Amino acid sequence: MGGLRWPALRTGLVAFGMVLMLSATGTTYAAFSAITPAGSAVLGAASSFDYDPIVVDAGPQFYLRGDDAQSATSSSAAADTSGNNSPGVYDGRTDGPSTWWKLNEGAGGAGTVTADSSGAAAPGTLAGANAAWSASGKYGASFSVSSGVGHVTGASRVRTDASFSVAAWLYPASDHSGAAVAQIGGASSAFMIKRDAGSDRWQFLTTAADTAAPAVTQMVSNASSAPLNTWTHVLAVYDDPNDKLHLYVDGAAQGAPATATADWNATGGLMAGASRWAGATGDQWLGRIDDVRIFRRALSASEAATFAPSFAPPATALSRWEFDNNCNDSSGNGRSCANGGGGYTTTRHLGSHAYNAPGNNAAYHEGGVINTASSFSVAAWVYPTALGAADRVVVSQSNAQGVNFQLGYEGNGSYPASSSRVGAATGWSFQMAVSASTNAARKVVNTSANTAQLNTWTHLLGTYDSATDTLRLYVDGVLQNSLSEAFTQWDSRNHTVINCFFFFWKETAFTSVGRTGYLTACDDTWADYVTGPIDQVYLYQRVLTSDEIAQLMLDPNTFTGPQHQMAAEQAGALTGAGQSASTAVALTGVSGAYHPTQRVNPGPFTIECFLRTTAATGGAVIGFAGSATGTADADSGRTLYIDSTGRLAFVVKPGGVEKRVASPSAVTDGAWRHAAASLGPAGMTLYLDGVRIATDPTTTAKNYAGYWRVGGNNLTGYTNAPPNHYLVGTIDEVALYDRQLTDNEISTHAIARS
Repeated sequence: MGGLRWPALRTGLVAFGMVLMLSATGTTYAAFSAITPAGSAVLGAASSFDYDPIVVDAGPQFYLRGDDAQSATSSSAAADTSGNNSPGVYDGRTDGPSTWWKLNEGAGGAGTVTADSSGAAAPGTLAGANAAWSASGKYGASFSVSSGVGHVTGASRVRTDASFSVAAWLYPASDHSGAAVAQIGGASSAFMIKRDAGSDRWQFLTTAADTAAPAVTQMVSNASSAPLNTWTHVLAVYDDPNDKLHLYVDGAAQGAPATATADWNATGGLMAGASRWAGATGDQWLGRIDDVRIFRRALSASEAATFAPSFAPPATALSRWEFDNNCNDSSGNGRSCANGGGGYTTTRHLGSHAYNAPGNNAAYHEGGVINTASSFSVAAWVYPTALGAADRVVVSQSNAQGVNFQLGYEGNGSYPASSSRVGAATGWSFQMAVSASTNAARKVVNTSANTAQLNTWTHLLGTYDSATDTLRLYVDGVLQNSLSEAFTQWDSRNHTVINCFFFFWKETAFTSVGRTGYLTACDDTWADYVTGPIDQVYLYQRVLTSDEIAQLMLDPNTFTGPQHQMAAEQAGALTGAGQSASTAVALTGVSGAYHPTQRVNPGPFTIECFLRTTAATGGAVIGFAGSATGTADADSGRTLYIDSTGRLAFVVKPGGVEKRVASPSAVTDGAWRHAAASLGPAGMTLYLDGVRIATDPTTTAKNYAGYWRVGGNNLTGYTNAPPNHYLVGTIDEVALYDRQLTDNEISTHAIARS
């Protein structure tokens, strides 16, 4: 259909609540749906009625279609098809689940629907007389059925004739055989995760066809791996290219993979608590189910382990100081620290206590722990109660020749001559001296902006890679900045020096917690004190891997499984021959995408996309902000968002004053909706499904430099601001224009979806 051209029809076609059929070369096409644009009953025809060429014909600055492959990297490209070679950036991984039932409705005990946290708009609904929510789950609440019949059912969002993975926490309450999760067709289920009472094992079964009694392939877990009244994590994986089934229990692989050579696509829905067999619902589950996730890909063995981690810190630490009312070393290496006058507090991150160093006191290990001439990592949790204009050093290693490294807060932005720095002048910081001399130049890696917060636990990690002379700073597990510059590193542990008495003395280095410091025969020197608790200081003689860094962030008290940002390769908004294979991106409400080109005071403009959501949390759809990521921008406007009532709204802020238009009703019905907004000489206009639904005479917005963002923006202070700045939903076909599109163009775009 992409070759259909109607240059003679640009004068317009009329559509008054009807469906117009157009014929070309003997083929009939559904071209217009029943839309009557407000203020105009004329629809301008484009040169093609596939969506993609119509948008390109309109001359977008960028056009992000969402047809990108899933990516496991923290940043990947969002392809641009405008013809301007202007790609966007996904700010996070895009390989998340296509359905995610957290099943937390039991916390309130009301309602029959469980939210889909994947953004793919596939909520689940209680079905059956005995289906209920339970206030007791693995993470918060759960689904429960103790007798009789009941299950949760929702739409299918993955193809079962391609690779998929399905995960859930399961709590069998009686010794029975029942299906915990299944995806169903008309007569049978394409897959089932079941418990077998006879063997006390888990089963992962797939079927060869949607028939009453199809051939079955199964994987079976190890003996006694499905205990009663115990939460167990089960992950089932179908690797379609290799025709293999994998089964993991509490993160551990179960036996050799099974071979499954036949598959089919089940479109009847996802079920938790039952399955379908011989055309009937059965295999009733008895117990609780929590945190159901289903993916459009085969998860790896290492990913399986992240669902049920051990919470142990990375191995081979030189020292691990937990500060649980003592200064002992839990690494087993005997490098305990000394309490230099501080105390212990129950304001801790983990365990029973944390170290608290009031005034000039600190914990320290005499002699130094780390060989700083080699690669190393140093990590700590800190809860600052004061910061200010002075340095606040959380962990350091020093001797009489100077501070070798320090990890903490840089408060004054002052460094010795010839120092190199990346990042802001002040903020969280990791520093190393380039030579063994007082006031030696430093290599300094700071956060790009001062994001330090008082009275908040923050994790700091500094790594030094001696092979590449690279320093890296991580805050809360996220890489902030790095610096690679050659320098000759030195080992600051004990060695002999000429001290103040002009004799050879052995001066003493210290690895210190809460300050810098060292000791000579003449005196001791201390500085840069921390005010506030410090916990879990870990020292390693190597660079930690990305997986190990993530491991350090795990808190068994708050852990709710691996977290996800986005999921590409979702079914898109476009239908019809030639474009139904186009895909979209689901957002989980924690991240989004942005366009990396900074613009100053953009206008006039039009923004448009398709969106689908069922979430009650609202969030930004497209907006313009002073920074490309985060939600702390003072400058935030030109924003299309879903407000706290579920309505679509458009806001600009000329002179800092909000001007807002909104839809008359909620758009959170799970249907694909075409949304567009424009600002310029014709005023501000909001469109929904091709119809102009609201206008305002405002023609300008606040003047500032910034970036166009998708799926998230700072919504603080907006009218009916939603509880979440980021959207839980699916977005497709995002485009920006440097002009106001006409009503006819917007209507044509909405219609071209089909």
